Amino acid sequence: MPQTRSILWINPVGTSAFDEPIREYLEAFRDGDTCLEVVSLAEGPSDLNQLSDEASVVPDVIDKVRKSTSDAAIVGCFNDTGLHESREISDSLVVGPGESAHHLASRLGSRWAVLVSDRKCIPRMASVASRYGFDRDRVSFHSVDIPVHGFQTDREQTIRILKDAAERAMAEQLAETIVLGCTIQFGMFQSLQETLHVPVIDVAVAALKEAEAQIDLFRRTGWRHSTALTYARFGSCRNAGTTAGREDPLPSRREN
Repeated sequence: MPQTRSILWINPVGTSAFDEPIREYLEAFRDGDTCLEVVSLAEGPSDLNQLSDEASVVPDVIDKVRKSTSDAAIVGCFNDTGLHESREISDSLVVGPGESAHHLASRLGSRWAVLVSDRKCIPRMASVASRYGFDRDRVSFHSVDIPVHGFQTDREQTIRILKDAAERAMAEQLAETIVLGCTIQFGMFQSLQETLHVPVIDVAVAALKEAEAQIDLFRRTGWRHSTALTYARFGSCRNAGTTAGREDPLPSRREN
């Protein structure tokens, strides 16, 4: 009998407005053996378009992950807010929509375009993509000038705006895949995909399926994020690689 998977989705904002809509939407995509819980923060900003707002919620995201008993946690923001910090303190798998969507897009085409809420988001999102190894030669970012909480207000209008932006990206940037660069753009990829005739990635779905796949892989192989260095807890990296008689895990710079 298949083992169940438990996944905690954390909306890293101080409003529960999208908790139930996201849970209901993802019901259609979760595996039958997956139990999905969606929560938000007790307090905080309503969106994370400001760098200061994003920084302010990281401690609460870490706390949610630390207390979770689920097989995996998903930090439900395309910026992967607090993702790497949470991996440092968690023995469970921690997944981000940004990381999941970028790697999926890289397998679906050579170039992809990310449709974002506001142009202010672009430098931060480009930095996140760069961390994952994807630069402007492969990924471009396009603002649609819709507030995060406006995406679901008039879905038909949102889809029209997203379609126009996607068509421009395909014509001008030669994008072969479109990424909907906000988890609150959920529920629109199928309409866009039918019209655009290219893959359109819903980042919420991408994160869910990545979490399920990572849980299954971990159970079969034991593979999870390494704690040797980047995600090591304080002092453990020294014990693992930099104590007397051991080689420092960081390569030294050589003089030319």
